[in-house]
Amino acid sequence: FPPSRIVRIDTRSFTEESRTDLKAEILSIADGEGARWVVTRNQKPANGLPDTFVKRIGADGTVTSKLLPFGTDPVGAIVAGGGNVWIPVRDGVLRVDPATASVVEHVGLAPSDARGVVVSRGVAWATDGDTVRVLDANGAGAQEPVQ
Repeated sequence: FPPSRIVRIDTRSFTEESRTDLKAEILSIADGEGARWVVTRNQKPANGLPDTFVKRIGADGTVTSKLLPFGTDPVGAIVAGGGNVWIPVRDGVLRVDPATASVVEHVGLAPSDARGVVVSRGVAWATDGDTVRVLDANGAGAQEPVQ
């Protein structure tokens, strides 16, 4: 696939305000925690999963790119909020530090082909099969299902 880009448009004049060129396929984008966040994937190698990255695009346009753990398979949209950045993956959710763009935790959940994460009132929630769990932003993983 060709290189991709993120273009910010000035909504008053409908002109290009900024442009960030990337060298990989964009899987999802979020805005929050002081930056724009992008999950990208390289082309698929002959065997195995392609490398995936999280990219932090600062207000000044600086891009920080971090390789996600080997075998990471994103299955939902990246979410920024509640003091963290969350990436839904096949076997759980990755918590990313918004200051460094580094993965700081893998919250293990039942494997799934699709997973959603939302942040409401500063609390992150994730789907886990047919239940919803609260994600603890302090390293305690996922809490008991919500009834």
